[in-house]
Amino acid sequence: MTDYHVDIRVLSKAEVESLVSYRDVVDTVEETFLALARHEIFHPIKEPIWVDDGRANMIMAMAAHIKSQQVAGVKWVNMYENQQPGYPSCAGSILLLNDDRNGQPYAI
Repeated sequence: MTDYHVDIRVLSKAEVESLVSYRDVVDTVEETFLALARHEIFHPIKEPIWVDDGRANMIMAMAAHIKSQQVAGVKWVNMYENQQPGYPSCAGSILLLNDDRNGQPYAI
C-alpha cells in the first residue's frame, strides 16, 4: 500500500469571520440557490435523529455535492425547540468538505 498524506484545515468561527465578508456570504448563498435551481447540486433526503420522546429536538446531517466545484460536504446541525437557556435553538455546528476527485477531506 502506498503512503499518502492528507492535509485537513480546521478553522475556528473567528478565523472564518476574518476571512469571509458579509458580501462573500450573500454572493455565495445567491450562487448556491441558482445552482440548485439549475439542478447542479445533489442533496439527499435529510433524516433527523430525534433525541427526545416528544420529537421536538433533533440533530441532523445535511449532505450535498457541487460537481462544478469538485466538492462534497456535510453540515452537522441541531434544531432544538425546547432548548436550554443560553443556547441557540438552531446551529450549524460542523461543516466537513471533501474533494470529490479522491474523496479525501480537506476542511472542517
